[in-house]
Amino acid sequence: MHQTNVPQPPAPIRADLKSEWLVDPKITFLNHGSFGSVPKCVLVEQTRLRLRIEADPIEMLTRR
Repeated sequence: MHQTNVPQPPAPIRADLKSEWLVDPKITFLNHGSFGSVPKCVLVEQTRLRLRIEADPIEMLTRR
């Protein structure tokens, strides 16, 4: 029996998308939704916010 309407996986958004994460390139990490690695640009922003909190925690955590 031959199936002609077998669904195909979606095409990658772009070829180098994997380079946006720090995950070891030999690993295919599929669980970005629940926990795990974030894109490098998000990591940069998280670090920026953590540094602001550390510089003035009362202002950042209670007043903002």
